[in-house]
This record gives sequence, structure tokens and C-alpha cells, in this order.
Amino acid sequence: MGAVEEPTFSDQEVAAATARHPQLARLDPGTVEGRVLVHAVFEGEEIKDEFEVKITKTKSDGVPVLYEIGGRTAAIAAKWGLADTRDLHRNLDDGAACVCVKQEEATKFPPGSDLSFFLCGLARDYLYGLAFYDRHGRWPWGERAHGSVGLFEFYADNIAPLTKAEIEAVVPYFVKEKNWLEFDKQLRRPRGHSPCLCDSGKPFRRCHPAALQGVLRLTAEMDRLGMKRRGLFDRLRAQQEKEG
Repeated sequence: MGAVEEPTFSDQEVAAATARHPQLARLDPGTVEGRVLVHAVFEGEEIKDEFEVKITKTKSDGVPVLYEIGGRTAAIAAKWGLADTRDLHRNLDDGAACVCVKQEEATKFPPGSDLSFFLCGLARDYLYGLAFYDRHGRWPWGERAHGSVGLFEFYADNIAPLTKAEIEAVVPYFVKEKNWLEFDKQLRRPRGHSPCLCDSGKPFRRCHPAALQGVLRLTAEMDRLGMKRRGLFDRLRAQQEKEG
């Protein structure tokens, strides 16, 4: 077997990105880092700001990973008394920004999109939101919950029929959660009175009602497609362990 090729930004897309953001530079084939300018308007509020970021390539057509590395996220969290940076949609494990939920990736970063498309779209929107939060202590638009709870919320307001492939692509994210057993229980038998999946201790139906509606819709779609819900997590965990 040949060596696996590392994800790489092309010279052309790096050149286009640095032409717009001159303080951005390539660190290695799949990483750029530096200062980017954010200038956008949402519902009449104009924001001009700058952020120190690192962006890494993940796979050929995958959404790049954005990191805010200048300390602004931590400063905003401290300013508004946030217990942790997940309220700013920052992954606690590696510090990566959550620029969109998994199910939206194909529409917000279609196959063939490049670094400039990412900077002018998902990255700009996320950083605008961060700057807006710095001003007002809230996000400028409706937001979904952190992590996999937000993945469930997606299904509450997106009613297009699902395919088996779409479901199989998102379920592994539930399996990776620390409280994966609770996710497994909800997919086997949704219960609104059970403790919320976000670990707040509140009833699921009161804490994240949209996520509960998403669970109900997802399980209904799985049944429609003839997918076995019982034992699903065990099968996936065994497969993940086998793959290392």
C-alpha cells in the first residue's frame, strides 16, 4: 500500500487567500496561520475586526478547521462570565471552532470549495459572531446547542426525508460523546422526562426541547428506512475499536 497523502492547500488557493489577507501565511502544506480581517454587516450592524487564526486542511473536500489563536475567545468568555468556551462554539478538546453542524457541511462548503471560499463564508461568519458576542454578550443569530445536542436540533427544523447514508454519517458523532449511553437510550426509546443530554440535570423536554423533537424525527426516519436502532451503538463502537 502507498503512503497516505497529507491534506494540502494548493499554491493557487493560498495565493488567493493571502492576497485578501496579507498577514496570513502558509506554515506547512496543510496549514495557514496569521491575522485575518473580518468586515461584515448583519441586520444593519457593521463590524470590522481582526483575529489571529490557524486554519488546517482536513481532507480533499472537507471543511477546513478554524482555530482562533490570539486569545480573543478566552478574553470574551472572561468578559461575559462564561464558564467555558463551549458557549462560544469552541471545542474543548482541541480548541477548534464549531463553524457549522455536520449536516450543513455539504451545503455551506460544497465539494470543490477552496480556502478563499471558507474564509469568505464559514470563517467570516463565525468570527463576525465572535466579535458581535464581544460587543453584546450574545450571538447575532439563532444558535444550536453544543456538540451532538445541536446535531439533534438540526432535525427539528429540517424536514426533508433522510437517507440511510446521511444517518450513518452523523450517528458516529453521538457514539463519541462521553455520555454516549444516554444518547443510545434516547435513540432506542426517546424520553422527554429523562435528564437532558447536555448534562444539565434538567428534563430533556424542558432543557433542549428542539433536540428532543430532533430525536423523535430521527428515530422515525430510521424506522421508515428499516434501520435497527437497538444495538446500533454497540455495533459502531466495535467497528471503531477494530479500525483503531
